Amino acid sequence: LPEAEYGTLVIRMLNELRGIVDELRENFVEEIESIKMEMENIKGNQSEMKNTIFEMKSALERIDRVDEAED
Repeated sequence: LPEAEYGTLVIRMLNELRGIVDELRENFVEEIESIKMEMENIKGNQSEMKNTIFEMKSALERIDRVDEAED
């Protein structure tokens, strides 16, 4: 290849590579945001589960107290 064609080819290939890298970066950022949202959902669910467990535990304690009072 003549030097001018070689230079043009290299520039074209570098531009294509830049486009691929930019697309990968965008996909990566989207995946990270998706993971962050999932983590927030999980944290919210954990908090809700803790509250439910606490309520169940309190209810069981009340039932135990009633049972003890009846004895």
